Amino acid sequence: MKRQDAYEFWLTYMKLITKDGADIEMSNPLHDFKTQAHAGDFDELSDETYYERYERAEEVASFWKGASEKSVGKVFLEALKQTPIGESEVKDLAMMLAEISERTTYDWEERKREAEKSQESKAKRGAAIMLYHHMKDIFLEEPTEKAKKLLVVIDEADKLFEPMVGSGGTDFSRAIQNEFLKVMDGEEVTFLLKE
Repeated sequence: MKRQDAYEFWLTYMKLITKDGADIEMSNPLHDFKTQAHAGDFDELSDETYYERYERAEEVASFWKGASEKSVGKVFLEALKQTPIGESEVKDLAMMLAEISERTTYDWEERKREAEKSQESKAKRGAAIMLYHHMKDIFLEEPTEKAKKLLVVIDEADKLFEPMVGSGGTDFSRAIQNEFLKVMDGEEVTFLLKE
């Protein structure tokens, strides 16, 4: 395989894997090439250029082992198996990954806590948006003096506060309740009329 072709292959597949794309199905490049050839996409190419592209597609297609589709992860692993990597190169790759790993947190519990904080933040934002969109019109349509004295009843709020427990045990409904309690305890909520 030519160096530039190999570079583009490894770069593409490593990017896909590191961005949670290992399960994406990729079509066999030789099958794609043949489909394009039958459609006439290569009619303008010289025979030399056509066969050069065919050979390149055929070489990469060996990672599919005849399958019409394969996941990115399986193609990547097959490419690794077929690539003769010497012991010193394996050590170099391992060292490079070790250096990257030093800058990485692999603590599953920590990542789970961060994800739950993000979900809790989304729940709070959702509650605030809901409160804004469902109540702004009530206050904006009324004269200012009347709006200051309005009583708001949130019908069937119990459904909103039903337990919504995340995988880490965080009760998101409690976060929503807390946001509503702040409003009920007298915190000021301002609705602005957009011009």
